[in-house]
Amino acid sequence: MARQRFGDRGEWYVVAQFILMIALVVVPPRVNGWPAPLPSHPLLDALAVVLIVAGIVLLFVGGRHLGRNLTPLPTPKSSNALVHHGVYRLVRHPIYGGLMLMAVGWGLRRGGGLTIVCAVLLVWVLAAKSRREEIWLTLRHPEYAAYRRHTKRFLPLIW
Repeated sequence: MARQRFGDRGEWYVVAQFILMIALVVVPPRVNGWPAPLPSHPLLDALAVVLIVAGIVLLFVGGRHLGRNLTPLPTPKSSNALVHHGVYRLVRHPIYGGLMLMAVGWGLRRGGGLTIVCAVLLVWVLAAKSRREEIWLTLRHPEYAAYRRHTKRFLPLIW
């Protein structure tokens, strides 16, 4: 059996994901006043909190329903079963969707352009990771193609 190299199971996606998640917290919203801060408004603050809370709920419910199949890698576990109950009836990647909502909410809450850039990059990495994961899921579970056709990717009724 050939020895697996780092990256064969999608490890680089996980590395990029965690770097961006850390950057969301530690990168200052602005450097030397650039970019200009987002205007502060109570509705924007409320939207940020709603996105963060919705993201947390989606993330935890998705993780709970995935159970033993949960892995940070886009490669399914060898013993995985296709999950399409619970929140997985509505979206194929609720954990990624939850992380996306939390990141965008956090970017809005911090009010800084650099934080928003990190959030957008995280959304991009998670979207790429999900595309790779879906290739592997389709290879392992031929019925995944039908599931994919009628189930949103990240957010119920939206995307």
